[in-house]
Amino acid sequence: MDARTAAVRTGVAARSGTQSSFARVRGVPRIRLAWGPTDDPSEIAIGGHLGWLAAADSFFQSRALTADARFKLGPVEILGEGFTGRALAGLGGGGIGQNFGPTGAAVRTKGGWGQVNVRPKSDVMLGGGCGLDDPDDRDLSDAVGNPQGRLKNFVCEGHVELRPPGPLVFGFEFRRLETTYPSGKFTANHLNLAAGYKL
Repeated sequence: MDARTAAVRTGVAARSGTQSSFARVRGVPRIRLAWGPTDDPSEIAIGGHLGWLAAADSFFQSRALTADARFKLGPVEILGEGFTGRALAGLGGGGIGQNFGPTGAAVRTKGGWGQVNVRPKSDVMLGGGCGLDDPDDRDLSDAVGNPQGRLKNFVCEGHVELRPPGPLVFGFEFRRLETTYPSGKFTANHLNLAAGYKL
């Protein structure tokens, strides 16, 4: 078992809290229980975040609680993470990149993702997963109660990785994204093809 603090990922430009004197104490403490091979362990962890954002002449608290897990069962790998918190745009885009709603309320959000990878042979991996970020619509509502901005993000993907003998690596991923706005749902399909050379 170990405890560590991870660096904060910044998904938005440096501003408000990152320029305040409080920003120096931001961090993501994580407590982890791991077992199995040290170079490829299974693990369960919980974590948290506490930070401050400056807006006009006020400071707002940014906070999160997270849980994540990775299980290795022979050729199968199961991964997942869940979170809940508020004002999380600077931590990888939580709240779909929205720290504050139209009335200035810190946006509360919850979400997570899950993924399964299967390696039937050492040179082939197949997998898929889905993720969700669902801000509280009340925090995204204007003064008369009409929701504004991005209300929900949902994504699912499937992928294949091929590592034939030799130095080449090939990958394929299909991803479907769905974002809900007050006017309706908008979708996008994304196809990635990749080839690499490993030394």
